[in-house]
Amino acid sequence: MSDEQLPLTEPESNALAKLREYMRHNRRPPTNVEGAQLIGCASPRAWAYHIEALERKGYVVRGEGHRNLSIVGVAGRLTLKVYGEVACGEPMPCDDGEPDEIDLEQLFDPDTITLLKARGESMIDAHIKPGDLVAVRKGQSAKNGDTVVARVGGDITLKKLVRRRSEGAYEEWLHPCNAKMKPFLLNPDNGDEILGVYAGVIRVPKKGCC
Repeated sequence: MSDEQLPLTEPESNALAKLREYMRHNRRPPTNVEGAQLIGCASPRAWAYHIEALERKGYVVRGEGHRNLSIVGVAGRLTLKVYGEVACGEPMPCDDGEPDEIDLEQLFDPDTITLLKARGESMIDAHIKPGDLVAVRKGQSAKNGDTVVARVGGDITLKKLVRRRSEGAYEEWLHPCNAKMKPFLLNPDNGDEILGVYAGVIRVPKKGCC
């Protein structure tokens, strides 16, 4: 809580939590009717009353227009424009049409995605290089063939999960994507576990790289 924010009542805290969740998923504030439904009230005025209280206590800011509402301390969503396609083979004509827009928060939901910096060369054949930022979706059930982050012997590692049937049961093996390295067995009896599933990679150019 900042110095300018006043304590909230329990209903006000609930309204703020519902507002955060709604705006995260819908990218706009709710109408008074929608807000009333979020807090289980029949009257839209009940939601408007909570918004007025949140503004007065320093948690939201309202601008001109009934849908111009922002939560204090919550940054706007990061979007980038996609200007058509670029040829990786023969050159192709430039697309002069209107650019598309991609919402990075939809790609990498901050509630479920963690970024880890890759170290080592065990995944270079999967185009994951040292220094890359690896996006990992926490808590997702891993399927055979998924690239996963696992805890092994107290350390964490990024590998491809391969399940093999052995003596009537399935074993889980972690395979590097590097022909020079060998796979190893995941052993739950030693506390080994899968922590999340690979969701993408961000390559940060090195300084001075052209």
